[in-house]
Amino acid sequence: MNDLISVIIPIYNVENYLERCFESIDKQTYKNFEVILVCDKSSDNSTELCRKYAEKKDNVKFFFRENERGVSSARNFGIEQISPESKFTAFVDADDWLDPDYLLILHKNIVEYDADISFCKWKSHKKRGKDFKKIRPNIEIRDKHSTLSSIFYTYLGGTLWQKLFKTEIIKTLQFNTNLSYAEDLFFSYEYIQKIKFAVFTNQPLYHYTVRSNSASRNTKSLEAHYDLIMEFKDLIDNMPEDQIQTQIYAKSLCYLFCLELLAYCLLNRHKDKTMKTYLKKLANE
Repeated sequence: MNDLISVIIPIYNVENYLERCFESIDKQTYKNFEVILVCDKSSDNSTELCRKYAEKKDNVKFFFRENERGVSSARNFGIEQISPESKFTAFVDADDWLDPDYLLILHKNIVEYDADISFCKWKSHKKRGKDFKKIRPNIEIRDKHSTLSSIFYTYLGGTLWQKLFKTEIIKTLQFNTNLSYAEDLFFSYEYIQKIKFAVFTNQPLYHYTVRSNSASRNTKSLEAHYDLIMEFKDLIDNMPEDQIQTQIYAKSLCYLFCLELLAYCLLNRHKDKTMKTYLKKLANE
């Protein structure tokens, strides 16, 4: 089958990574795909690099937004730009790169096994690493309940970039623009609530870049972290009664976020009075 795949890439201050990302997209062995670049106004040369790339490619759509509104807003905007004939959608982070068979294998599996979502493994890099060694593929089919549990069992199971989604389901959902952390996890949860089966492969097809400056702590991020915990609490309180295992894993992950915030506030309570405010909030919850 030659289904159209839409690849949505939010862009913001990533000029040092774009060449590598675009190069990996150009090398995809699956050829029928469109790229949707959503560029929020950057302080570096990202926008111009994207503009030049799109001018050379017939399958690349370029959108510039004057005001920076965040990755969730960019993804929502990207979903609105998906072509009507698109069958599947992938999300890629601009500082990462792809195995040449990323789209090919994810698409092959979702079609062959009549699944609603296709997963692959990934490899993390602090700097440019070697290409993956080929491994013997192993396929696993999971139902909705097992898949829901898996995205909470390890937080990275809730990321977007190692998945291929059905476009018809994607278009019924939106990212929560009030969250600065784990918005992809909540989106994955809402999506998987709508599926019957998922297909997993053990092949590491996605290269994830670990950036040391991407998780800096400040008062604003603490507020966002607290908001995330409250969203988790609301999600858990409203989970269907038949998803007991998913509730257990979700609560465990929520507790980890609480402990992380609690530890940071305790260590810094003498430096910043706002830390005491968050300690009181957590105690009340």
